[in-house]
Amino acid sequence: MSNKRDLKTAGGQITPLTMVAREVDGKTLKFQCDYYYYGEKCKTKEMTSKQAKTVAAYGLVKKDLKFVEKIIKHGIKVTTAQDNVKDRTEFETEEQIVVVRKEFDFDSDLLKSFYISAIVTYGKCFVQAKGRKVKLEVGDIFGDNEVLKKRHLDIMEQRHQYIAHAGVSKYEHSKAVLIFTPNSEPFFNAESAHVSGIGEETLVMFLELSEFVHEQVNNTFRKKSDRLYENEVKDVPIEELMAGAC
Repeated sequence: MSNKRDLKTAGGQITPLTMVAREVDGKTLKFQCDYYYYGEKCKTKEMTSKQAKTVAAYGLVKKDLKFVEKIIKHGIKVTTAQDNVKDRTEFETEEQIVVVRKEFDFDSDLLKSFYISAIVTYGKCFVQAKGRKVKLEVGDIFGDNEVLKKRHLDIMEQRHQYIAHAGVSKYEHSKAVLIFTPNSEPFFNAESAHVSGIGEETLVMFLELSEFVHEQVNNTFRKKSDRLYENEVKDVPIEELMAGAC
């Protein structure tokens, strides 16, 4: 396989380095990558300190948030295209617009997929991470920004109580109903409804939230990258740094 990518510094500047993912281990699913400097292959060595692993883990959080923003933008396109869809009910509450679909509709299924994907991936950044060992803390990210903190908590409620777990939630409801007709025998129906997505305005607010969090993570990533360089790279002889590189 070959997947070329021009590399940027932690600060976002383009470098003359290119990363090429050349193979993946079938058991561990870990990629083996080569690096090129103006076309010349470079030697590499994995940094394995706790500090280095933390920086790498924040790179995964950045990747998740980038995906969230991409998928929300796809969702906004779908909601815009759905304005004339008849088989769809949109309710506006004091806080947001929610979409409840009734029967089969491809765009509604697509919107729900985007909605679930965005919330699960966003929430992943804030929950306990045994693998990454890095999770975002609400206080660190939002500080005294109560508006965005409230949006965040609502998204996390959807994640915890509706999307990831069948908890007590305002986002889905069901009840058994007896329907009485002029005939002597009543009909029974298990009535259920759930939120299939959120409206365009609410998606835009979700996008603003994710972009804000992403910027905070970028700042943290830059600071931790700088400290890693200061502690483990700067002033260390090149011969010592290259020991074990291949």
